[in-house]
Amino acid sequence: MAGPGAVRLSKDEIYFQRLLHRTKKRCVGELTPNVYKLKASIDLMEALFSKLQDDKAIDNEVLMQYGRDVQQLKILVEAERKKTAEDLLRSIEALPRVSPSTDLRRRRRVQSSGIERSEADMKDEDEEEDVGQTCSLIKERAKQA
Repeated sequence: MAGPGAVRLSKDEIYFQRLLHRTKKRCVGELTPNVYKLKASIDLMEALFSKLQDDKAIDNEVLMQYGRDVQQLKILVEAERKKTAEDLLRSIEALPRVSPSTDLRRRRRVQSSGIERSEADMKDEDEEEDVGQTCSLIKERAKQA
């Protein structure tokens, strides 16, 4: 049973997070056989994301993170669908160098601790975190509540 400070998530947000998690897992391996499934998942996530933007209970930072995640996956799948190596390279160059979710966790950690740390220290900590952890946004929202 949820405690008094528990964060309630809408059905759409839970569905979006699950779909995002499954899509990220599919992107880990070989993309080519999954490219059409990934494209369909991304289209569905974009529709869900537009519905989530109307939900006033969701923090703007969380919404921005969801948007960045969807955009990054979209670029990745579009790059996989390119025919020539030149088109593929141009698409890959459009991907961000740092994972947006990692950057968000880093900013929140620095803000919450109030202690300035070097980039190397934060990078070491980020490398230790599990990349596939998609529930981090839920945990962050629960801490804020």
